[in-house]
Amino acid sequence: MKTTLSHLPAVTLLCLVLSGPALAHAQRPADERLLGLSETELQEALPGLQHLRRPLPGPHGLRGTWSLSGPDGAEGVLSTVFFFQQQRVFHIEQRWSGPAGHCQAGRRYGLLRQQMDSEFGIGVTAGQEGDPQRSSGWAAGSFDVRLHLNEAGGQCQVVLVHEVHQERDPSEL
Repeated sequence: MKTTLSHLPAVTLLCLVLSGPALAHAQRPADERLLGLSETELQEALPGLQHLRRPLPGPHGLRGTWSLSGPDGAEGVLSTVFFFQQQRVFHIEQRWSGPAGHCQAGRRYGLLRQQMDSEFGIGVTAGQEGDPQRSSGWAAGSFDVRLHLNEAGGQCQVVLVHEVHQERDPSEL
């Protein structure tokens, strides 16, 4: 699957996506359109991409080898990591984190959840409004989307994941 982005620069969009009122209608630059790209295609699509010196461990034995960083601000840090399988983007994690007193993570989580619900249908959610930990998920055909909120230990973070859909044997769960 070959995909190119003809939108605003990725970092600018990524900041808009996770930064406030524009969130509900903003496009996410690191989304399902990047799944399946080769490293070269990903570099062409996201010029600000940086190769990680030490790969980050990911789910299912994946290793994150490329990242895209957003600006550090009073409300936290934004980063995106791309994980590969068979030389193709297989898993994308967009992580926003910051100190609990400034993060507004619950608001960000809620706005992202609404956006995902409008794009992919009502997702499955664990946890309730106001809980310090919540997760939502959507099966969107060839890919899955997950959204996690964690507000604990003086820190908070929202993680948005896009991943190629895989049928799993129930014994693996």
